Amino acid sequence: MSIQTRSGLVQAVSYVQTFLTSKGLTAKCELGWKRRDRQLNQGSPLGANRVLFIPSDSGGKGGTIVPARFPGPRNVRDPGAADAVVGSIRSLHDWQRRVTVSVWGVDAENRTDEAKQIEATETLLEWVVRAVHSAPGAFAEAAFGEVTWSEPPDRSFGLELIVGLTFKQPLFDEPRELVFPDAARVSRAPYVPPTVPDGSAGDT
Repeated sequence: MSIQTRSGLVQAVSYVQTFLTSKGLTAKCELGWKRRDRQLNQGSPLGANRVLFIPSDSGGKGGTIVPARFPGPRNVRDPGAADAVVGSIRSLHDWQRRVTVSVWGVDAENRTDEAKQIEATETLLEWVVRAVHSAPGAFAEAAFGEVTWSEPPDRSFGLELIVGLTFKQPLFDEPRELVFPDAARVSRAPYVPPTVPDGSAGDT
């Protein structure tokens, strides 16, 4: 088994998508800077339900790298092998990440009702908050921050909430894999009983 590390943010966004889908929500989770300008029709033929994670704040700042809180080695387990320990890895630093979450909700059945659009967007935000707090491993020390409403030119496509989010992820050293001996190369000398000399001290 080859141990590989992945972006903590990529894994976190994937978890949020899995969580929302498991709860029956049709909202699509995406990651990146360019996607905010795209009009995605999700959740209904005419509307959009989307959660977008942008890897920085509006000024491009992505957080701060700080000393590791837990610098010692930790075990790496393989879920496909009965959760067996297959190696170890240690954190060199922690990245106190700063990201922006765009939550775009719509009530497709009440497009002219502004209160309904607000309700739909805030409900989707609540589901995102639940997803983040249900996965402390993906969002260590998560904290939501400033909230800004963004009003699209056509409110029939819903409303957007811009929310700041910080969380911590480790920056790892190169993983160390456990090396198991190849059974074909392991041999033992056969047992040889001691030689019994002819005769014995009791013979006469």
